[in-house]
Amino acid sequence: MVEENDIVEFLKAKGGQASLSEIAEGLNIPKYGPKSTYALLQSLKNKGVVERRGELWALTIEEAKPKPEEKPAEAPVKPPEQPKPEAAVAPEIESLVRAMAQTLAEAMKSVRAPADEWELATRPMTTKIEEGKEKLSALVLRPDEAIEAKKPLIGFPTGTFLDQLFLTPEGKSLGGIPICGQFAITGLPGAGKSILVEEIAVRVAASGRKVLYATAEDTWKSATPRFDLQSRLKQKADILGLDWNKIRENLFVLDTVAYPELRNWNTFAETYRYVAEKEKIELAIIDSVTVLESYRGALKYRVMELARYNQVRG
Repeated sequence: MVEENDIVEFLKAKGGQASLSEIAEGLNIPKYGPKSTYALLQSLKNKGVVERRGELWALTIEEAKPKPEEKPAEAPVKPPEQPKPEAAVAPEIESLVRAMAQTLAEAMKSVRAPADEWELATRPMTTKIEEGKEKLSALVLRPDEAIEAKKPLIGFPTGTFLDQLFLTPEGKSLGGIPICGQFAITGLPGAGKSILVEEIAVRVAASGRKVLYATAEDTWKSATPRFDLQSRLKQKADILGLDWNKIRENLFVLDTVAYPELRNWNTFAETYRYVAEKEKIELAIIDSVTVLESYRGALKYRVMELARYNQVRG
């Protein structure tokens, strides 16, 4: 069984840092779950042994430095000391202090002071709203006339069991997932989340609708004998009797494994918008949303921003 010390030794062998996938493959353990690579790394992080640096996990400075071999103490041979006049020592110390102060000032420029969350929460509740009432009133919406307000609930067929989970106001099957909805499929590792969304992708694309598929955990096409994502989708299409040429016409893939630049949020968001607007994408699948996370706390806001874009665009 792999222990925390094994991960520490592996990171030392890799020069002090490695990705989650590299560690999992190198030690032959799963990435997620109990006693997984992620669980062990989190435990080491809580102990201050490792830290997260983007997509990499790195040893802290103290752990990364190899311990010097202890050598028997030898009597040092001291060169004869040359007496320094006090007047010469003082300028050297003063120059050193100035250099340290300048270095500290430069470092502080790049550090943003943490916001006082309580102050940020209470500030807008104590300001005078009379001054901005015209601007604020424009943000308040009122219901439309009954005819304009009424829209039917439309289903988007996926060709899977999900189509039977949603009902009309009359209690009948909607025949699909609610159109323009944002859905998260959750489950334990190995539960079949990716298998489900892969089937949805090929079924919807084969029906003539445009699908965008972003993959973060498996490459789309590999030059090796690896059974890659494209091969799995082709196999599914054959088993389900779907037209592969139709799927090729309507399926668009963002491979963040083959193109690591897509893991940059700005590049991903711009590429996502480009494909969605140019090809008039009707269904977008992201497997998994961890591709949007580059540091702790980023995922929530990026998912919210994508959801906002999808709702506004329709």
